[in-house]
Amino acid sequence: MRNWKFGLFAAVCAVVVSIPGQTARAGVLVFDSDVIVEAGSSVGATTLNADTAVHFHGSFDSSVFSDFGFAATYPFTSLSITVSGLGTFSAANPSDSNVLAVNELAFGFPAIGLSNFGVTGGYYGLFGTTSEPFTYTALTPNVFSDPLFTASAEITISLAGGAGDFHFLVAEYEPTFTKLSIPEPGTLAVFGIGGVALLIGRVRRRNR
Repeated sequence: MRNWKFGLFAAVCAVVVSIPGQTARAGVLVFDSDVIVEAGSSVGATTLNADTAVHFHGSFDSSVFSDFGFAATYPFTSLSITVSGLGTFSAANPSDSNVLAVNELAFGFPAIGLSNFGVTGGYYGLFGTTSEPFTYTALTPNVFSDPLFTASAEITISLAGGAGDFHFLVAEYEPTFTKLSIPEPGTLAVFGIGGVALLIGRVRRRNR
């Protein structure tokens, strides 16, 4: 795998400085995102020999975030990762990963994805259409569609239960699909603040 494949992700990291967490309208949201990770990514001791579909499903508090100006990060309170052919894994420390929302003024289009704590790794997709207005510091339920491009950098997420680490790089030649939603009724009480996974459609493959 190659690191810093796309300079637009590096641009996010270049402007990240330490800024106190901000508060906004309180509310738990569910994050669902479908991506393709490149061959060479690994789950524990297993190396993926081909590009592989991955689904991220997590919960976060939309009132808790850090605003870096170019982007805001919202720490996960729960995060599961479904890797095609290998199964579903839970993050050992969900808050080490974040929903990454890029300032809508940066590109003129909404951009959202997932990053690590220091925003030195992860991905975001730029989208041409949202179901609702998008403000990077005031996330609400939304469906992101018409993907324009994907920016990514290598990232590692520690997995629970002795499963090792998920080390991956999201393929930038493939679109991402992301949805923010309200947890289903009863989900918070039965499953904690995680939600029931909401797959948002099969990932369309593009020719390289």
